Amino acid sequence: MTFDELCAAAQQGDRDAQFELGGFWWERNNYERAVEWYTLSAKQGNVDAQYSLGAYYHNTHQNEKSFYWHEQAALQGDAEAQNIIGEYYLDGTGVKQDEEKAVYWFEKSAKNGNSLSMFHLGECYYKGRGVQADTIIAIDWLKKAEAHGDRDAGRMWKQLYYDPSIMSIDRLLRLKPFNEYMNASDKEI
Repeated sequence: MTFDELCAAAQQGDRDAQFELGGFWWERNNYERAVEWYTLSAKQGNVDAQYSLGAYYHNTHQNEKSFYWHEQAALQGDAEAQNIIGEYYLDGTGVKQDEEKAVYWFEKSAKNGNSLSMFHLGECYYKGRGVQADTIIAIDWLKKAEAHGDRDAGRMWKQLYYDPSIMSIDRLLRLKPFNEYMNASDKEI
């Protein structure tokens, strides 16, 4: 598609063309025009445009707008946006702090394979943020995050596991072997 064809399609309301045109202007540092085209696309449900607007407004410290657009993408199943919404609820960024809602969004994102959400769930269960504190469940989530490539999660669960002030023999016996996480599909999470 030529640039003229892209412009024509975007002006005729093609949401994908509008998103592409937004990206064109973004790459040329014309953020005002990029946001204009991203907004037109996002309002028509383009999840990439919604996520891009959320990121733009986050970077410009417009947290309420960032939350709104990330939430729109999250509601369409975007795992990264779901994680970000969880982080916003956890910290009260752009929205009233609500740790239970944070856990809800982290769980949705984790079920979509997002390792950072798995890490966040491990932290929430360890610290009792939005859920009852449970070191076994925390280690479970951290192992899942490591199995999805998060090395920090691996270091954290091992610290918890080997800390005798945290783990007792009866708790250790409740844990699954790590190889069960390595072979699990995202659907089993």
